[in-house]
Amino acid sequence: MTATQRLADETIHEQLQRNQRELRLIAEISGMIGQAAPLPTILERIAAGVAKLLETPYSAILLLTLDGRQLSIERAYGLAPAYIDMVNRYGIPADDAANLPSLEVCRSGRPMIWNDMATEPSMAHLREAQQLQGVRAMIAVPLKGPNGVIGSLNCYHRQPYLFHSRDIELLSTIGAHAAVAIHNARLIDQMRSTVRRLSEMNAVIQDQHETLTRSEVIHRRLTTLVLEEDGLHAIVSTLASLLGCGVCLYDQHLSALAEALPPAPNAAPAPVLSAQMRTGGLLDVQRRSPGLFYLEPGPGVSAAAVVCPLVARERVLGYVVVPERAAAGELGRRAIEHAAIACALELLKQAVVRETEWRQASGFLDDLLSGRFEGRSEMLRKAGRLGIDVSRGLRLICVRGRDADVGRNTIEALHQLAGLVERALEGLQVSALVVPRADHCLVFLPLSGTAPIADVAEAIQAFITAAQPGLVVSIALSGALERIDDMLRAYGELEETLAVIDHLALDQAVLCYDEIGVFGLILRGTTRNELVRLARQRLANLLNYHERRGVDLIATLECYLAAGCSPQRVAERLFVHPNTVKHRLRLIAELSGVDLSDMRRLLELQLALLVRRLHPAEFVDVRREA
Repeated sequence: MTATQRLADETIHEQLQRNQRELRLIAEISGMIGQAAPLPTILERIAAGVAKLLETPYSAILLLTLDGRQLSIERAYGLAPAYIDMVNRYGIPADDAANLPSLEVCRSGRPMIWNDMATEPSMAHLREAQQLQGVRAMIAVPLKGPNGVIGSLNCYHRQPYLFHSRDIELLSTIGAHAAVAIHNARLIDQMRSTVRRLSEMNAVIQDQHETLTRSEVIHRRLTTLVLEEDGLHAIVSTLASLLGCGVCLYDQHLSALAEALPPAPNAAPAPVLSAQMRTGGLLDVQRRSPGLFYLEPGPGVSAAAVVCPLVARERVLGYVVVPERAAAGELGRRAIEHAAIACALELLKQAVVRETEWRQASGFLDDLLSGRFEGRSEMLRKAGRLGIDVSRGLRLICVRGRDADVGRNTIEALHQLAGLVERALEGLQVSALVVPRADHCLVFLPLSGTAPIADVAEAIQAFITAAQPGLVVSIALSGALERIDDMLRAYGELEETLAVIDHLALDQAVLCYDEIGVFGLILRGTTRNELVRLARQRLANLLNYHERRGVDLIATLECYLAAGCSPQRVAERLFVHPNTVKHRLRLIAELSGVDLSDMRRLLELQLALLVRRLHPAEFVDVRREA
């Protein structure tokens, strides 16, 4: 075999090997079309295969975004990341700025060759990148997908290089197969993304369905508590068990209506809100955040809290308060909102019942005071239906509250006052009938089984003042009622006592009719009989003590008043020891019920003594009344 034949055989053999490599690469790329490999993996395999086949140090695949607004190197073989970043900065098409050379390939759909990029004026803006990577020659062919050009396939040489037509044809053939593989991979990625989004949406829908289902169960459970009249404590306790934490229900003045302790020892208790929070911005926070709102720990707030207002009839009835973390999930928030609705319904129901009872009791009182009952039996029967039992005696308490800023009562404010009085009585475990009337609330208090009426009145006043600090509360107490027929007299006593409170400006007073004494006489324009009655009432026990023990306390009292209220002078005038005087003065105060240090009450005793001197015959049988 000649040297020429041997050379020809070697050339044919090399050509066959090259053709085999080309066919293997094309087959490999074609095989990717039906594969579900991720797009980055496909791009990396194509870039590496092309570089090895064309024996170039670098190759890159540039893709247009789906909207065609940007071209960037997605995957490369041999190229440094810094070079890729610099090139990608020019990948946004613009008419008034230098662009990537590959953009022209994508626009024209034709291959392009740069045998020496250093001599190309259009490459001047990429000179820094070329020097960084060390490239001089480049060939780029378009990647034509089913819907048009999707990018370009590029190969690079370090030195100026003369690309042959065969290189262009081969790279174009590879690019055609690569474009289909890339197009299919994109479709598969889109399908996967769509499936993933649909799966996520389905999970969300399932969660929402589960939340709605459980929310409906919670709603029915809480509504049933209202329908079965289990009360506010049952609603609050149910919410606490659902949330796994403590819950507290407040009224609009931030007085606690009901509270449930944490269901477990390590569960969070309900945050405590004090009344100062109402004046410290609670309503302002609520206006900015309708519905559920959050409170940070601070003055008036013991811990981070979630608050849900109870709104009905366009006004706030109260607040449900839970720890902040209890409302972290959608179901927790829904449970709180359902509980707030149930509590609002319960409060409205209670308000309707109370208003009905108040209306009936007020009507009874009107009939009683106007004498519209036909007989005493009818009067007692209606009183019994209202829970007024006079068989063991009654006392009337009149509670009047006036806002320090407004200075007047509205119907709503009067009903709120009546509600506070009822809650105060509940706290005292006192069963009494409360009737809002005109500008005050009337309390029918049974004498049997209750604390002294003055203690009850002072407890009512303290409770209301603490619950609503801006309210000025005055309380008048009547004398005892032995019969229902005495109601008119007792109500008149209350009106007289309130008049004394007003004329003497005794704000925040608790005053009993028995204590107004001479002031009542002066106020109403007294008669001789009324003066005698007052004097007998004040002196009866002193006269009776003289009758039983032989100690003339009346003489001691007269001497005490004449001596300018000086026990030492009394001792000198009566020729007794000062301790004896002090003992007698204590007896006088105890038997008469008069504080001798109170000049107003002392005046009543002085007037009583004067009446006795002027009308001695009226006091002959007074000891029998003691």
